[in-house]
Amino acid sequence: INAEYMGAKRSKEIIEKILMVENFCEDLRSKRKQKDEENVKGGKQFEQDYKALQEKLKQDILDREAKQMEADQIEAKYNTLNKEREDRKTSLLKQIEAARVDRENWLEKNKVYRMHAQTSQEQISELELALKEMASPAADLL
Repeated sequence: INAEYMGAKRSKEIIEKILMVENFCEDLRSKRKQKDEENVKGGKQFEQDYKALQEKLKQDILDREAKQMEADQIEAKYNTLNKEREDRKTSLLKQIEAARVDRENWLEKNKVYRMHAQTSQEQISELELALKEMASPAADLL
């Protein structure tokens, strides 16, 4: 009886140890399953984050391209305005040069007119003097 009792007790201990090992294995499987689910969730979250970053990058690229186009338009407008300014400057310089040439021509003509006027004045003075000289002998006669 004692041996049977001891054998039963020993069997009970073995069964308890087997159950303990099975419970331990079940806990490990449960933890492993939970870890796998967390990894799947983490993978899905990573995938979502990755897609969100890709979309943000695409939007940033589109924004940068739009800003570059705007900058190109501003630069083209600046270049156009600068060219117009240079054209006006060139035109004004040509007008100034033409006015200077006109002034020089006018001064030259004015100089010629003054010489003619001076010559005419000298001729008038000579004629007046001659007239006085002619009038003087006539006045003496009277």
